[in-house]
Amino acid sequence: DTDLSKLGLSPLAKKQVHEVLAQNNELRVALEKAEGLLAIAQRLSETLRAELDAHKRREAEERSQLQKQLQLRTRELATASKSALRHSERAAALEAQRSEYLSGRAP
Repeated sequence: DTDLSKLGLSPLAKKQVHEVLAQNNELRVALEKAEGLLAIAQRLSETLRAELDAHKRREAEERSQLQKQLQLRTRELATASKSALRHSERAAALEAQRSEYLSGRAP
């Protein structure tokens, strides 16, 4: 008020200056709130990004482990299948020998 008084402003001009100063103050408070909310949003975004990255890493590790298990099981199955085929062929050969022996054609 004292500064405005020294300027020699009319009462209407003083009122307008007060209104502008009040609006300026409201805008400053709103800006401070917006900056605070922005800081909170940035921290939340960083936290969520870190959690997402950690989740992706765990998922990739789990996927890799499951792929290794699948490869191992596939190799085990292939080995078992080959073994079963060999046993089946051996059993068929033995059955043929048995049939030959029983029919009297054995050497």
